[in-house]
Order: sequence, then structure tokens, then C-alpha cells
Amino acid sequence: MTTKKESIEGLINIEKSKKIGNNTYEIIYKNGDKSIRLHYTDILTFKNNGEIILNSGGWNTNTTKDRLNHYLPSNMFIYQKNFIWYLRINDKDYLFKDNMRIKNDKVLNYKNPDKEVKKINKLKKDVDKYIKGYMQKLTNRKLDKPSESDCFYCTILKEVKDKEHIKMHIKESYYVPSLIINAIKFKPISPIARETLSFYFKYHNNNIEYLKEIANRQIESSLKRYLYKELNLGC
Repeated sequence: MTTKKESIEGLINIEKSKKIGNNTYEIIYKNGDKSIRLHYTDILTFKNNGEIILNSGGWNTNTTKDRLNHYLPSNMFIYQKNFIWYLRINDKDYLFKDNMRIKNDKVLNYKNPDKEVKKINKLKKDVDKYIKGYMQKLTNRKLDKPSESDCFYCTILKEVKDKEHIKMHIKESYYVPSLIINAIKFKPISPIARETLSFYFKYHNNNIEYLKEIANRQIESSLKRYLYKELNLGC
């Protein structure tokens, strides 16, 4: 994610800025570099030395992908397969990673793609297993109410958390109650699903049995979307 400090530094160094789309700006820096900025992230930077730098800012969304594809050179585009992003240059595919540096149609900081894909696929399986365990505990009313005694990063320091601490929760099967609160803020659920969630956390005992299936799908979907976003697995 782009930090506040980086945003301030970026504003200081800007020579020109022009809006070119919804939440999208073309930025000309004082050193001559040109960037395409989506919200607060320079998703695409064209350096003076001919390098191109790609950066999702941690938001592997369709909007980010569409903006990148719109402004990338015509022989390059990003596509998604099984939640994994790839960059195709001419006829060669590269696993997408933030801060990829390209020059003369070659990725300069590229590592073994097969190894990276295996790591991502394993992480996805671990996340899906974690979600299954989380939902089982939640629906059996075995999770405590969300509180400030939960994981410090998941409650107090939401803006500075990194994906390593979430990986730690997954590895330890620590089902943090506050995670689902963060999840439904990121992907809201219906009032009925919220009422069911309140029942699971024992805020009341008004069990609406016939609505549980719908509510559970919404809650699980929010949790999955949130964790996939936090871990840069796509949204």
C-alpha cells in the first residue's frame, strides 16, 4: 500500500497533474518521469531511462487491472487466471508482482515464475482451509465477541498491517473475531446477514434458522474477498 509519507513526497515532486479518468490522473514529475495514478498509487511509471514500473498498490482489482491495460504499451497486457495476475509481453508470460521493472520488453527483477505460482497456490489453499475453519467456529457460536483484546494489528493498527501477520493467523489457525468485522466493512453484507452474525457472536439469541444459509454465504464471501485482497491474491 502507498503510505501517507510517500503520498506527501509525491505531491511535493509533481510538476503537472491532469485528470484522465475516474480517480485516475496523469502525473508529470519534476525529474521528467511520468506516471498514471489511480487514487493514491502510481500504478504505472514511465522513467526517463526507459524503464516502466508497475504497481498495484496492493489492490489487485479489476479496476486496477483495466487501468494498467489501458495505459500499458500495446505489446503488453495483464490477465488473470485462477486469481493470479500475469503480465504478457509480446508472447511471453510473467507472474505479476508489484514494482516490476521493465526495459526493452524485458522484466529486470524477475524470479522463477513456477516457484512463485506454487507459493501462491499453496497460500490460496491455506486461506480457503482457514476460512472453512473460521466459518465452522463462527456458526457454532464458539468465537468470542470482537474486542480490542483481539490481534492488535487487526483492531488498532488497521492501516499499517502487512500480510505477514495475517499469514501467521492462518498458520496458527487463530480465528480472530475482528477479521470478520474488517471483512464486512470491505465487502458489506445485508442487514439480515448482519443480524445472523450478531447471533453467532451471542449479542442476542434470536435465531432465524431459515435465513442462515443466505447469511452464511454472504459472510463467507466477505471474509474470502477481504483475505484475498489483504494477501494480494485478487478480489
